[in-house]
Amino acid sequence: MDGLKKRLGRNAKKVRSYLKIISPVFKFDVAIQKVRNPRKGRIARIREKIQQIVITQFTVSMNPACVIENDRAEIRQTEAKMRKEATARLESIGIALTNKDRKDIVVSYKGEVSRIATYIKNKQLRDNFMTYTMSYAMDQCESFLALGEKIKSIGGMIRAKLRESFVPWAERYLDDATRHALVLNI
Repeated sequence: MDGLKKRLGRNAKKVRSYLKIISPVFKFDVAIQKVRNPRKGRIARIREKIQQIVITQFTVSMNPACVIENDRAEIRQTEAKMRKEATARLESIGIALTNKDRKDIVVSYKGEVSRIATYIKNKQLRDNFMTYTMSYAMDQCESFLALGEKIKSIGGMIRAKLRESFVPWAERYLDDATRHALVLNI
């Protein structure tokens, strides 16, 4: 209590009220406690003897309902694979990518695909989605360049093709209930 009183700059009553407020999120368990008896001189007084419970140490744990698991690690791995795939395919058709182009591709992929992929709980379906969208975007870019057209912004072109790829993928791989739930989450 002394440590909390010092850190918060409040008295014991205020500290207890703060702890009561945050108790739904943080759980405080007593680790070490001792009972303090009144001094001998105080026993002779008329007032009642009061024993104080002193908690010298406690453990703090967070409510499990407030914790979200980090599923981003699996998504990041697939993002890295798709980034390498895009770079390799664009370089194989003779497009020299600048650092800005690479960054634009990553930003567009994260913004359009990874944002949706976080709501797909099935790992195989999520990986399928992430692979399909990048393959679709790369195929479209290659066919666009094969026609002799010029691309002003590679990141913008890929972003547009990634947006386009969601509808064919959803129609091909998702049933109606899953598609509806996914659209509601987005």
